[in-house]
Formats: sequence, structure tokens, C-alpha cells
Amino acid sequence: MDNLSKINKENPFKIPDGYFDKFPLQMQEKINNTAISNTKLNSRFKLQPYLAYAAVFSGLIISVYFTFDYINNQKIKQNTLTAKTTIEADFSVDYSINENYIVDAMVSSENTNEEESYNSDDIENYLADNEIETNLVIDAY
Repeated sequence: MDNLSKINKENPFKIPDGYFDKFPLQMQEKINNTAISNTKLNSRFKLQPYLAYAAVFSGLIISVYFTFDYINNQKIKQNTLTAKTTIEADFSVDYSINENYIVDAMVSSENTNEEESYNSDDIENYLADNEIETNLVIDAY
């Protein structure tokens, strides 16, 4: 308690002269300025929910677009893979040759390779039956 007795009892704070005379006017002026700025804030707060809805809607549209794009790309890849597999299956023919087939083909071609002989009467009859002019045949050769 001894320390408190050393402190000066005089009030160190002073109020300017006429402060309380002007106080109500200053307070009213501050209230009016605050009301104007609150009106600006209120208009922004009124738009805020609509902006939030627009952002959510845009996000949904974008996510649906990319989902369908991804699914479509997967289908294209699957179709390409299926087509590639089909093409490979079409070209995967067994090209192994049996020697017996070759020998049989050579023997059968030797038997059928005999030339038929045609005489001139047969040729003339053929040309006459098919109405082919002999002059055209002679001119061609």
C-alpha cells in the first residue's frame, strides 16, 4: 500500500473543450456513414448465394462433361482394341504347307497340261457360231 500513496491523485486525461456539445452530431454522422457502407455490403451479400449456386452448378457441369469424355474415350479405346484384335485374327492364317499337297498339285497339273489340237474347221465353226468376223481376228494378229 505504500506504493499507492506515491501516485499522483490528479486525473492525467483531459477532454477537449466543447467535446460533449458536438458529440451527438458526430455520433449521428458516423451512424449515417456506416449505414451507407452497410448498404453497399448488403447488396454484395444479397448476390453471394446466387454466385455460390452458379459456382456449384458450373462445377457440376464441368465434372459431368469430363466424366462423359472419359467414358467415351474408354469406349473408343475398347473399340480400337477390338478392331485391332479382329484384324489380327483375320490375318492369323495358318500358312504351313504340306509337301503332299504340292506333289499332288504337280501330278494333277501334268495330267491336265495336255494341249488340245484344233483344226481350222473347228476354229471357223466357233467364229461363225459366235458371230465373230474373221477380218477382225486377222487384223488383230
